[in-house]
Amino acid sequence: MLAAAFLSAAGSLVSGMAQYQASNYQAAIAEANSKIAKENAKQAWEIGQRDAIDLGTENAGLAGEQVSAQSASGLSLNSGSSQRARYRQRELGYEEQVRRVEAAQKQHANYKTEANIYKAEAASHRSAAGFALAGAAIGAAGSLAGAAQPTSGGSSRFGIPVPTARPRWY
Repeated sequence: MLAAAFLSAAGSLVSGMAQYQASNYQAAIAEANSKIAKENAKQAWEIGQRDAIDLGTENAGLAGEQVSAQSASGLSLNSGSSQRARYRQRELGYEEQVRRVEAAQKQHANYKTEANIYKAEAASHRSAAGFALAGAAIGAAGSLAGAAQPTSGGSSRFGIPVPTARPRWY
């Protein structure tokens, strides 16, 4: 009976340690994923900014080509239609830049949210690891305490007889 109690206590401790290690491993994975998501957020932001700058440069080149084409065709660059055409081209280019920056900002925000979720997941796993150890200790203590209690057989765990009925005193 005593050996069974010690084996049960040892089993509780081993199980708790396994849960502790598994939870810490999951926490480490979540923390690594959080770092990756933060790096992805940074890259999304930088790529969006570079993309907007590149598009601005491209639009400036297109505007120059448009001016060249208009003047080569004999149109007056100061006429209303040629000015409106150039203005509309700049406006469309600017709108495209804004869309690309907004898309990059949205992707950046999504990665930041993902990083925060992974960070919270890591904290949850760390907490579970602590509870696994506490549960193992409580389970082991319960097994040992249960072995120390007298049984209905009339003897303690050490084989010393324990009275099962109260003596009568008349």
